[in-house]
Amino acid sequence: MTLFLVGCNSSSDDTSGGDSQSSGDSVQLELTTLTSCSVDDPTAPTEADYRAAVAACSPIASQSSSSSQSTLSKDVTYFRINSSSQVKSYEAQSDGTFVYHYIGAGGDSGVASEVDGATRFDWDDSEAYTLITVLDEDAKTVSTLIYEYYYDGDTGQYETTYYSSLFGKDFTPTQCTQQDNPEFETNLTQEYAVTKTELASLLETECRVTLGGRYADFDTNRLIKAKDVYSGDGDGEYERFVFTDTDSTSRSGWYDFEIRDKDDVVDIAGEWMVDDDGVLLLALEEEGTEYIHQLHITATDGFTTMVKVFSQSDAYINQGFAEDVGSLSSLVFYSQEPDF
Repeated sequence: MTLFLVGCNSSSDDTSGGDSQSSGDSVQLELTTLTSCSVDDPTAPTEADYRAAVAACSPIASQSSSSSQSTLSKDVTYFRINSSSQVKSYEAQSDGTFVYHYIGAGGDSGVASEVDGATRFDWDDSEAYTLITVLDEDAKTVSTLIYEYYYDGDTGQYETTYYSSLFGKDFTPTQCTQQDNPEFETNLTQEYAVTKTELASLLETECRVTLGGRYADFDTNRLIKAKDVYSGDGDGEYERFVFTDTDSTSRSGWYDFEIRDKDDVVDIAGEWMVDDDGVLLLALEEEGTEYIHQLHITATDGFTTMVKVFSQSDAYINQGFAEDVGSLSSLVFYSQEPDF
């Protein structure tokens, strides 16, 4: 499989994929020092109800000296992680538009404006809109209250709600290359052999960036909706991961997918699924050997996503390693075609 691995593709002048994080470096895993304002679940709230909730949340501003109710800054990427570990990113642009992304899909857009101290996003081809008021901020994050007027597919009509949320701001995801095998799956030695238990510890203590204690996971429906996810080397080359909703004929609960190169030529095909823990699984046969690759999100801003890959194969077992042992590598996902 031709994956653009971090150790093979990052360069000192490439900032599009973040900085490489070596085993000797230190990284801040929790982004925020803030807390969200506690609000009750509203029932069909109006904008007036929302603004009353904003006013009631104002005491939260005492947490930092820079605090005040405000709008989102323009041309800055903000991302949030919801209770389902889904990432949503917004960027209000200077030309009065905005771009909305989430892992696996991007490019939704509309009109951005400022109304009564809140940033308003009106979605293209829809009556839906979102209001976001910044209540507090620190160096890397903001605490907000969000109002949504949205179409509910279950009720067949527009509904309203509001809720509090933390956002990361202007965040550059960092690659976590700890314990990566420079020879990837072609050769596994004891030095680079990692168990699942060791992987879980590595993700928690050295790799996975959280926002308010939450971290990002993959989501089946979003990958199907997106269909295409890109992985690039930051130097002009990239691959396109094509996730279909076609059921695999060989694996129950899995779907077919392909990896295509920049010229749209199929490099390799296999099966994919997202497990109950939000881990993206890729099953691929390479030179007669089957590999199962487990992809874990370590850091993201919704546009650019850092991924830690844990690869397992019978080839490793044949080398004398235990069944729970694998090889680590890293790659970068982009929500839209990279502009290298």
